[in-house]
Amino acid sequence: RLSGDEYEQMQEHVHLVEDLLAEVDFLQPMVEIAAHHHAHFDGNGYHGGHEHPGTPSLEARILAVADSFDAMTSTRSYRVALSQQYAFEELRRHAGTQFDPDVVEALIGIIETRGERYGSPDVDSEEEARRRAEGIKLDG
Repeated sequence: RLSGDEYEQMQEHVHLVEDLLAEVDFLQPMVEIAAHHHAHFDGNGYHGGHEHPGTPSLEARILAVADSFDAMTSTRSYRVALSQQYAFEELRRHAGTQFDPDVVEALIGIIETRGERYGSPDVDSEEEARRRAEGIKLDG
């Protein structure tokens, strides 16, 4: 888990992305989408420092699900990639609150229909992913 200071610093990436996108004329429509992709389907979450209560746009909801899936199934400096199944379960667990349930099911359906595989096939917990990244041997 991130500390309060780390979480605050992490939120700055939204503002940096907004600033970068705003500099390119044809990317300006993406500014609002990027700014709201951490806003939750239920209206909670982080709205990019702007007060925009309510459900984010469909585009922001799609980006939120895709970004979260990618974050879970990609290796990071602090942990190895989680399994695709774990990512699907997490997305479904937060569908209706953090994520748009229709977007979650659309992403899962497309990936399953195409037979695509992402993430580590056998890493089904955050703790195991962090231990593997740190090189700590698992019991068993």
